[in-house]
Amino acid sequence: MVGTSSLDISMSGSSSSDAEQWEKQTKSVHIDNSDVNSLILDYLVIQGDEEAAKTFAEEAQITDYYIPPYVKERLEICELIKSGSINSAICKLNELEPEILDTNSELLFELLRLRLLELIREVVEEKDTSDLAVERCLNFAHENLAPLAPSNQKFLNSLELTMSLLCFPPSSYSPALKNVLNYSQRERVANLANVSILKSQGLSNESRLLSLVNFERWCEKEAQRNSIEVQKFVPKASIK
Repeated sequence: MVGTSSLDISMSGSSSSDAEQWEKQTKSVHIDNSDVNSLILDYLVIQGDEEAAKTFAEEAQITDYYIPPYVKERLEICELIKSGSINSAICKLNELEPEILDTNSELLFELLRLRLLELIREVVEEKDTSDLAVERCLNFAHENLAPLAPSNQKFLNSLELTMSLLCFPPSSYSPALKNVLNYSQRERVANLANVSILKSQGLSNESRLLSLVNFERWCEKEAQRNSIEVQKFVPKASIK
């Protein structure tokens, strides 16, 4: 007979004794401060916050740690994207990783599309519907995005949706069109750039802390899907 593992207990929900045993096991789990500190430091490095990482390492008295090169440059590129300075971000990206836009078509397309969105935003938000303003958007799309779109259906659909912003007045935008013009697009592309740079440099592109958070969310969804009530596990650990 196969023994009952902690996972079996957490997912069975068949009896109160199982629930009590699961709760007892979670309370007995001990997490070292050093492990928590390591997760936080790893997260700060992956996010590109070098100064915060160094400060945290010093305060947590972590002496054996590694901060990869060009963290500041990577953060600067992401911040430029978040601020809408796409041309400057592309220039900095080419300086840091000269071949990345030649080999990563998704990143290239998303950056150019974001630049197009900034041009369209000028038309929409400033209500500059002059032929010259609209023509500037059309020319940019034709020269920079149209050559990329036919090779990828996802690119083509994305470009068509983006160009639809010029076909309707903002007051009649559907939720999908409003989302296209939302400033969250900058954050999304900045995250893509961050991950792409890390991959290009042969580094991990997701922090261990974020991986654990995503795994926890997956477990919660699985429990809900199976109508299983599991007490939330909150580890007792202090950060020094």
